[in-house]
Amino acid sequence: MRPIKREQVELVKELTRKFIHTHGEPIYCGLDCHQILGVNNDLEKVDFGDSVTINVQDEILYFWHFGVTAIQAAINAKTDVCITHAPGHMFVTDVKDDLPTVN
Repeated sequence: MRPIKREQVELVKELTRKFIHTHGEPIYCGLDCHQILGVNNDLEKVDFGDSVTINVQDEILYFWHFGVTAIQAAINAKTDVCITHAPGHMFVTDVKDDLPTVN
């Protein structure tokens, strides 16, 4: 989740949309995230990563696909091996994100 200036909402969507093999376009944009996505609405007490401050007059919350969700799924599945990343530390691979996009 990142706070984004309200006037940059469409620009952020446009710039991130083409990166479908990484985080891609945001999955949700809004301040009612706890009702829509089921996430904690207390931004001071986040489940993963660092808390953020949002200026509600000037910014809106943007949510992208999140690697920690897959980590939680792997933990619950009790797999022997899982290659992933830690919050705030991206997984580096030799797979390039210049693959054809799917419309």
